[in-house]
Amino acid sequence: MAFILDVFIAALVSVFVLLLVTVALVFFEKFDDDGVIEVFFLSSLIITYLAYHLFYLTAFGATPGKLLLKLRVVDSYGRELRFRRSVIRLLGYIVSLCSLCLGFFHIIIDPLAQGWHDKIAGTYVIYEGS
Repeated sequence: MAFILDVFIAALVSVFVLLLVTVALVFFEKFDDDGVIEVFFLSSLIITYLAYHLFYLTAFGATPGKLLLKLRVVDSYGRELRFRRSVIRLLGYIVSLCSLCLGFFHIIIDPLAQGWHDKIAGTYVIYEGS
């Protein structure tokens, strides 16, 4: 199983990529007179986040950060994720996040280094070639 630090670094790379997309969206987005971001921006940010994860997990088996560190997300049989399992894992992210990130911190104490999102989807983060 992948080391916790590697998974954390991979997550930071993904956050950085999404941050760049967000900055681009903000740059081109108009603000209301009150300075409140329009609903369009928020919905486009959510759609970008969902599409980013679903595309990379389904097409490459990893997000750019994980690819950089030679990590992959696989199912319990070691196979690449299909779209359906990627969606389930993404919904698991919401559970992990809404619990004050306890689902992500669970990786530290779990013997298989699985977060709640991995447990929900039946996935593992492994090194390529494992």
